[in-house]
Amino acid sequence: MIILNGKKLANKILNKLKKEVKKMPVLPTGRPPIKLVVVLVGKNPASLNFIKQKQKAAEKIGIDFKLYKFNLKINTQNFLREISKIIKDKSVTGIVIQLPLPTHIDLQKVLNLLPKNMDVDALSVDNYFVEPPIVSGIIKLLEEYKIGMKGKKIVIVGQGKLVGKPLAKTLKQAGLNLKTYDIRTKNLGNKTLEADILISATGQPHLIKES
Repeated sequence: MIILNGKKLANKILNKLKKEVKKMPVLPTGRPPIKLVVVLVGKNPASLNFIKQKQKAAEKIGIDFKLYKFNLKINTQNFLREISKIIKDKSVTGIVIQLPLPTHIDLQKVLNLLPKNMDVDALSVDNYFVEPPIVSGIIKLLEEYKIGMKGKKIVIVGQGKLVGKPLAKTLKQAGLNLKTYDIRTKNLGNKTLEADILISATGQPHLIKES
């Protein structure tokens, strides 16, 4: 069994991006030409942790970063209005809507409001401008370890909108041998043993044990 080291590859990619950003001309204001905005509703601890990682990555490669926080009680209409204001800011080049959003907000309406070239997570409908980062990340990780997927049995545990679904969609389109399950699947442990390549996309540490 091999557990792939994503952190090592991430640092390699960040160092490469840092060099690329340094070659870009700065704006007349002296600011970097790229600005990432993350939008958060509420104070979900897991979301705050993910945002902290995004900010550290942005700082490491030398791009601007800004976090917009909104009250948990904000409704869809007001939230869409606030997102529209961010989109009109010409200094913003990429936007991440930090998920999950509260259930009373219409998620797809929010995602579809994002211009496709600014939709970093590629979650708006039919966004082919940007490849979903989780998909490219996993493929790059497998390539780094020289692990081919053709002819292998691939199992994904997790069917969420951010990881499991876009990953499964891409791998199925590639004609790969794929099965997807979630944490509610009966006899999940036995089903994971079918895999030549096992991808956990649940966000739940230690769900899958060595056995």
